Amino acid sequence: NAIAPLLEGEIYQAENKLDQALISYRQAFEKKPSTKALFLITNILTLQNNQTEALALLNKELKKNKKNLAINLKLASIYHQQNDTENAKKHYKSILTMQPKNALILNNLAWIYHQQNNPKALNLAKQAYQISPESATIADTYGVILIKQGNLKQGIDALKKASILAPAIYDIQYHLAEAYASTGKQKQTIDILKNILSSKENFSEKKTAASLLKNHPSIF
Repeated sequence: NAIAPLLEGEIYQAENKLDQALISYRQAFEKKPSTKALFLITNILTLQNNQTEALALLNKELKKNKKNLAINLKLASIYHQQNDTENAKKHYKSILTMQPKNALILNNLAWIYHQQNNPKALNLAKQAYQISPESATIADTYGVILIKQGNLKQGIDALKKASILAPAIYDIQYHLAEAYASTGKQKQTIDILKNILSSKENFSEKKTAASLLKNHPSIF
């Protein structure tokens, strides 16, 4: 019976006893292999900065069924977090063969292509946006890519929509400020940058936002 060690592992994990939790989850997986137990194991390994073993275990299980959607997604996520974009792309593409209209996967793959300056990014981002136009993250990705590829008006429209959908996500607000700055819209840029830089919240683009304000005195 795999239920008892699963419950035991969850108790250990709640107590932050990760080594004991891992042992229990492994026992559960040995008794009855399941995606749930597999992911509990790999989540603990990831928390312990042992992504190498987590990836090896996931890849081993994927070999038994290449079309396992959940494992492909888990692998793509870990590889993406590790900035292993080639492996992340491989698994995102695999998912798209099974779910061609998965907006999140289209979005993530679009972002990787964007970072690689691959023009394919725009078409993927557009597909994701057409499927999920009310997703702030997807609108943000689409807007950033439009700006990068020179479609300023449409890009700003998408970023404005994203910023309205998620006003508390300051990375999105920064992307809109950056777009305004590139078109010389001084007041809009200043207003957004002052707002997000006055916040005590940390966000990934905070230093870049401060740099934009500092290094463009002529604009401000």
